[in-house]
Amino acid sequence: MLPSRRTIKQILDAASEEEEQAQKREKQEAAARRIQELEALAKREGEVWDEVELLVQKPQAQTYDQAVKLLVQLRDLAAHQNRDGAFQERVARIYERYSRRKGLIERMRKAML
Repeated sequence: MLPSRRTIKQILDAASEEEEQAQKREKQEAAARRIQELEALAKREGEVWDEVELLVQKPQAQTYDQAVKLLVQLRDLAAHQNRDGAFQERVARIYERYSRRKGLIERMRKAML
């Protein structure tokens, strides 16, 4: 004997609810991992800024890419710590000091730094 339509609907609703809960858990786990990454970055923030400085001094595409990647991480950290202003000041100094390095400036703008 086939289950009634009501039972099928209940099964589909339960499956949908289970899927929603799984997605919610995945999002929460991803957010927790991201916070852990930012907290680990915070412990070595000064070193990362020093690394950015060294990377932007070398006029090479690869080092610019690495520097921008680190700057994006530092931007995320600053947002997490509500220190966007301090981050923007440091980025502005990089723009000012290295304004003639078109490759660097272009990468920074593309990353919305």
